[in-house]
Amino acid sequence: MVHTERFRKGIWTEHEYLKIVAANMVNRFGDSVDAVAFGWLIYALTGSGEWLAVILGVNYLPTVLLQPFTGAWVNYLNKKWVMVLCDFGRGLLVMLIALGFFQGWLTPWMLLMITLLNSSLEALRQPCGLSVLPRVLRPENLETAMAFNQSTCRACELVGMGLSGVIVAVLGVGGAVLVDAATFFLSGGILTGLKLPAEQERPGGGYLRQLRSGLGYYKGNQILVLVTCFCCLINLVSVPLESLRAAFITEGLGLAEDALTTGSAGLSLGLFLGAAGYGILSRIPKRRLLCACGLAVGGIYLLLWTVTWLPQPWLRAALYAVLCLLYGAATSAVGVALNVVMMRNVDREFLGRVGGVFNALVCASMPVASLFFAALQRVVPISGVYLFTAAIAAAGFLLLSGRREMAALK
Repeated sequence: MVHTERFRKGIWTEHEYLKIVAANMVNRFGDSVDAVAFGWLIYALTGSGEWLAVILGVNYLPTVLLQPFTGAWVNYLNKKWVMVLCDFGRGLLVMLIALGFFQGWLTPWMLLMITLLNSSLEALRQPCGLSVLPRVLRPENLETAMAFNQSTCRACELVGMGLSGVIVAVLGVGGAVLVDAATFFLSGGILTGLKLPAEQERPGGGYLRQLRSGLGYYKGNQILVLVTCFCCLINLVSVPLESLRAAFITEGLGLAEDALTTGSAGLSLGLFLGAAGYGILSRIPKRRLLCACGLAVGGIYLLLWTVTWLPQPWLRAALYAVLCLLYGAATSAVGVALNVVMMRNVDREFLGRVGGVFNALVCASMPVASLFFAALQRVVPISGVYLFTAAIAAAGFLLLSGRREMAALK
């Protein structure tokens, strides 16, 4: 767990940081409700799995296409009010979706365009959220603060996942969408009280100069490039467990659908525990921590492959849930460590600009990884895909951990 004494003396006194955490928690709860409600709304509106894939896929486009450019643009804006207005704007867009659904005039194409606008506001907000954290934190509190932020957000995701079905059942799909809209307004309202220290200096030069300098800084910062590679690797190895788990449960393990629920619960709990327990792991040098967690991920995939050999279905189901929990804990700890490394090794003035490039590259790795494993599954049994992923995870983390830049991690 995060060290109690450090939290009492350090994080609890960071009042502006706590406002950001509160807003993040509300947003994560809303995202969990939205993950269930929005899928049901799309299917209820279109009755088509293809529309579901297209509209959800559009969510990624602004992050990939716009964030490298919005990161430089927000340097000229008041970051607090960008976050507030983006939250309010997204709340209004989600309310518009609910209103159209209730009144019957919402069409698939309208939903597609509103989703695109919503994701574009998110692409503008994210670089601001990334760049303000170091401005409201004392450097000695950074590591504990990142772990606390991620663990509390994971806890809200767990609560949202648990309540989303109840919310849909009680309020209906449209009502659940309105709950999601309310979380945006609440987040924006919290951030209106945020007090940021004044910028030390205004950015010099025009927008294109800021954009070029950000790209040049990104390419020249080898540790940042290394962090990006680690995050893309995590996205790559997460696809079989998160996106192909239904196929693995039915074809590989020969289990019923209830194993999907227990596996998802184990994964979510592991994600929370990995972030909450990072205070203990933070004592380990980052190079060793990343290498150990990466090897653990590879070992978990290897164990998942061997679980398919067990004769008892109950034992396969139980071990699958436990391994999902361990996988979530390992990847969550890696995520916190990489966030800390990024914050400590990127100059504050460049965080927004390089954060946009970073988010775009990491986000783009997800559909690429999905296509890769979809093609692999056509020629390799699902259990073989998991064995192949074990090799990729172990080799990838060992290779990246062996880079000489790792010795300079802070």
